[in-house]
Amino acid sequence: MSSKLSSDSNQDQQLSAAPSSLEWYSHQVRAKDEEECPFNKPRPRACHTLTVVGANAFMFGGMVGWNSDDPDISLADIPDEEMAKPSDELFKLELSSKNSMQWSLVKTNSTMGGSKSNGAKPSARWRHSATLFDNSHILIFGGFQTTDHRLNDVWVFDTISLSWSQPNVKHNREASVPCQLAYNEWSNVASPRASHSATAIGDLVYIFGGYGGLGYSRRDLD
Repeated sequence: MSSKLSSDSNQDQQLSAAPSSLEWYSHQVRAKDEEECPFNKPRPRACHTLTVVGANAFMFGGMVGWNSDDPDISLADIPDEEMAKPSDELFKLELSSKNSMQWSLVKTNSTMGGSKSNGAKPSARWRHSATLFDNSHILIFGGFQTTDHRLNDVWVFDTISLSWSQPNVKHNREASVPCQLAYNEWSNVASPRASHSATAIGDLVYIFGGYGGLGYSRRDLD
């Protein structure tokens, strides 16, 4: 799909590399108001996206592991379906100072055709893509919602207004139905997939490959 664009297990430590010396640094990162708002600290996860926008980084989705901080809960007592599950959480990591980085859970607004959309936001997913464009917008495409439900919905997050929008609401509704290719409401849309690449060049996003369709790998460029 080429779309025209317009406007670790230990979560307390983050690593960054200094390009000039090629050395790694470990940063102690705190959560904003952690004692009063424990949800500002992301749980351990994988297969999420982390997109740097100016002095902030935005982390969305991923496969979230069970929070085992409670010593009274044994992992043996946790149902298999609760051990790991997809997330629809959006977090912001403030990068303005390497000595005072902090996480916070983003509370978003949502728009649909220019009006409020009653809290609409992307569904929980992992192995999706998040592509920065216009210096302040992030385009979310596809991913796995379950092991047999691959998505091809499109969402745009405005990092200034902290709001979600949908370029094609009818298509996103169609894409939410499992086990179908979701082509009827948006012609030439890329087929459902995850683990793909999505790269912005000028005012286009190019999506390549991935694992998708109704259960097979892809090598197409859309």
